[in-house]
Amino acid sequence: MEGSKKSFRSSNSFRSASSVKTSGCPIGIGKKFLQLYMAEFADANGKINLHAVISFAEAKHMLVAAGAKGKDVKEMFDLMDTDNANTVDFSKIMAFFLDFGVGSFQEKGLLFFHACDIDGSNSIEPAELKDIIHHDAAQERD
Repeated sequence: MEGSKKSFRSSNSFRSASSVKTSGCPIGIGKKFLQLYMAEFADANGKINLHAVISFAEAKHMLVAAGAKGKDVKEMFDLMDTDNANTVDFSKIMAFFLDFGVGSFQEKGLLFFHACDIDGSNSIEPAELKDIIHHDAAQERD
């Protein structure tokens, strides 16, 4: 872990005088955000659409509910919005938390596992892994 990312507090808050890019974001916020995202966007079968995008307003609402400070949300969203489209999809959101999340390797691995488990079944089926790989490959081409 980089020395600049060791600002994690057990209360899942950011250090007041630092930016998300330099200090990171508690991985617990990513975990809670993932739970909120799944609850909000899962279909009747519990599966999420990897291609659906959310606006800044939607992301802000969920980030704050997940424990992010309001003053940090714009920077977080800007770091997620790598193509400056003013929207983000599931992959960009999870990439942000894996890149800037402050936590143990095990915590990040668990977040990644749950992000790949797009139907919330606590297992990753081959079709889910295929969906994620195809979605990420399509984003790389765009």
